[in-house]
This record gives sequence, C-alpha cells and structure tokens, in this order.
Amino acid sequence: MTLQPGRERGAAVLAVDYAPGMVNLLSQRLAPFPASTARLMDGQMLALDDEGFDATFSLIGASIFPDWRRGLAEQVRVTRTGGKACVATWRKLPGGGPFLVMAEAQRTTGLCSARRWY
Repeated sequence: MTLQPGRERGAAVLAVDYAPGMVNLLSQRLAPFPASTARLMDGQMLALDDEGFDATFSLIGASIFPDWRRGLAEQVRVTRTGGKACVATWRKLPGGGPFLVMAEAQRTTGLCSARRWY
C-alpha cells in the first residue's frame, strides 16, 4: 500500500481490492487526497474503461486469482498503450503464487522486458 509518491504529486489514484476490509482501510488512507479513491472490485473483471490508466499495479493479486491469466489480461486492457504495468508476486513457494508461470506470461504478453526482469 505504497500510495504516497503518486498521491502527493496530485495524481489520481484508484486502489482496487476484492476484500471489503482492505477497501475500507485504503479509503481511510486516501481520504486526504480528494482525487483518489478505493473501490471494491474483482481484479479478474475490472469495471473500468479500456486504456484508462497511465500506470497499473498488481501487488500479489495475480498470484491469488483463481484465473491469473484473466487478471493479467484485465490489467493490460485498462493500461493505456505506452503505459506502464507492474506485477509483484512471490518469488518461490511457500509464499504462494505461480511465479515461474507468471514470469513466462509476463514475457509473452510484453508486460516487462527480459532484460529488466531481475
């Protein structure tokens, strides 16, 4: 939940989570920043316009989605052409998440370049 750099520069931040408790916590943290909001939403089916964001971040979410491919596809869909997408997941078990499969998916979808992966 590192929201400070963008929000303090006046950027509009939309924080999305599937858990109502997390959305409540995010709403409290974003309260001082009127251009920023938190919304309850499924990351595998984002109720957002295509290419509506300059930058998107999936912080552990893709690791726990029942269909991580769908979650990544949604992230790509809402990121504008030429925008930046970041995916953070666990590197190895038992932290969870299909890290090696995710890495291959990111390379295949162009979410990151191989030289910047590590």
